[in-house]
Amino acid sequence: KVIMGKELEFYQKQLDARKKAGLDTLQIEEKIEGVLAMQSSSKEESEKKAEKAQRKAQELREKQFKSIEIANEKEIISINEKLINGAISEEQHKKLLEDLELSFLTKKQAIYAKDSKEWADIEIQKQNIAIKAQQEILKEKEKVLKEEEKLVDEGMKDFEASQKEQNKTEEQLINESLKNGKEVWNEKKKLDDDEKKRKIDNAKAIRDIQIQMAKDVVNAIFEGNNQKFAAELSQLEKEKEAKLKNTHLTAAQKISIENEYAKKEAAVKTKQAQNDKAKALFDIAINTAVNVVKNPTMIPWVIALGLLEAALVTARPIPKFAKGTANAPERGIFGEAGREVMFPVGGGAILADKATYFEGDKFKGAKIYSNPETERLMSMVGDRNIIVKNQNGNRLLDQMKRVESAINNKKEWIMDSDYRVIGHKTSTHQEIYLNRLINRN
Repeated sequence: KVIMGKELEFYQKQLDARKKAGLDTLQIEEKIEGVLAMQSSSKEESEKKAEKAQRKAQELREKQFKSIEIANEKEIISINEKLINGAISEEQHKKLLEDLELSFLTKKQAIYAKDSKEWADIEIQKQNIAIKAQQEILKEKEKVLKEEEKLVDEGMKDFEASQKEQNKTEEQLINESLKNGKEVWNEKKKLDDDEKKRKIDNAKAIRDIQIQMAKDVVNAIFEGNNQKFAAELSQLEKEKEAKLKNTHLTAAQKISIENEYAKKEAAVKTKQAQNDKAKALFDIAINTAVNVVKNPTMIPWVIALGLLEAALVTARPIPKFAKGTANAPERGIFGEAGREVMFPVGGGAILADKATYFEGDKFKGAKIYSNPETERLMSMVGDRNIIVKNQNGNRLLDQMKRVESAINNKKEWIMDSDYRVIGHKTSTHQEIYLNRLINRN
């Protein structure tokens, strides 16, 4: 078709040129008619081939349908024979036929293309079968529920009848006691009071056991969490000690290991603190419930006291130090406002670039710099006369500690770019250099 189209275009251009020049165009017109006739013949032949291919495809599908239907009928006969022979129950027979029908439709559907109407129609049939099966299941469930409701109703009727009989007996006893005099009546009343007291005592005992069981279970969960956190902390400590035993470690590597495990310990201790707070709130809730039961006349005051205690627990937030501090407590969070550096009293430095939890005696009294102060220290450390470029994080922390010491204690050591001491302040020039280092004019 492409070739004939180009040939037709070529002859058409020649015809236009001859007409424009006033020449004979008969021969060119005959050639164009020949090309058009060939095109028409080619189209008819293509249509015939397509029609033949469609017939063959339809014949093939019909053969496949026949094969599937024969196999399906054989399988139906086999399932029916099993039912007749007692090999399967009515319910199993029904389920097997449903599964067979779905299998038959799936095989039939595979003959068509997924984008064909026939494929979509069969898919709808399959969905209808699934919906029907689901409806049957729901009907069975409704039937079971109705039977259960019937049993419950019968049980309630029996109970009511028994209760009526019991009430009737009690009324007879009361009448008899009235007839027999005040002494019999008082004895009956005493028995009734004892029975009521016994029931109340039993109810209280059951309630106390239930409350204690709840406390034991939940406390066991909290205690298990704490044991798990303690085990994690112990394991982290062992791992850290094992790494620090390496005699080939440099001072920077040791600081890196300390910082790494300090962050890991902080994450575990954060979970531990949350677990402790949750346990405290649970204890308050349980104690409040117990006191409400024991003191029904004081319910408003008991509940108010429980809410107050819970509020106090909830209001004990973990200290945060976005503004920095010169004397940190044993626990808290730093790094939540950006990069912040901590200098523990025992030495070393810890840099946090995100909110980091810390807890322990070694952090008590530590100095924490706010984000602006930390960035200022880091800019000082970036001076080309103090450190070299591309240094690692541990050397950066070490230099920040040195700058911090220089600011607070006015250290007068002079070091070169390789961190070697080259002398003390002995001249005005060196004093100007040190003043520039600690940001003085």
